[in-house]
Amino acid sequence: MRDDVKVSFIVPGYKCDEFIFRNIESILDQDYENREIIFVPNGQWETKDELIKSVQEKYGDKVGILSLEQGNLGNANNEGFAVSTGDVISHLSSDLYIMPGALRNWMEAFDENPKHGMVYSGYKMVDPNPANIYHSNPYDRYHLECENFIDGANPCLLYTSDAADDLLCVDLGGRRIIKKKTTGGQCT
Repeated sequence: MRDDVKVSFIVPGYKCDEFIFRNIESILDQDYENREIIFVPNGQWETKDELIKSVQEKYGDKVGILSLEQGNLGNANNEGFAVSTGDVISHLSSDLYIMPGALRNWMEAFDENPKHGMVYSGYKMVDPNPANIYHSNPYDRYHLECENFIDGANPCLLYTSDAADDLLCVDLGGRRIIKKKTTGGQCT
């Protein structure tokens, strides 16, 4: 497998003190080394400055920080994307984490399917009680083609930066729809 492809994790967060360290550790624990983490704390909350300082002290240059005054998930993702330098992009919400080996599996999927610009896989949702686990539905191409919808709120959607040039992203009340561009435009 090629390790020369860089992956950018854009991690937007609002009042994410409880989750962000587990999120970052899950990325750093991956066995695929060519990656960057861009933490984008957005909006205002009491402990934001303390959290930023703690992240800087603990991780140093392993985590880039782009602090935004306005709280807006779409804007945080876009601003993080604008400063990212990766060939592959993942928008990983601050309250999510990835399992060991997941990134390598995703990158192997890109290697095995070089003509594809997107990888989308299943996920598990857990709450503080580890007995409560929700498993995502299996990938359904028919569902995607009919509704043109991908749940971009989970870490399992990765796309190449080249593919982003060919996609149009539309936010419809919290649902992100990604489809091929038919006219000029940018992800918003």
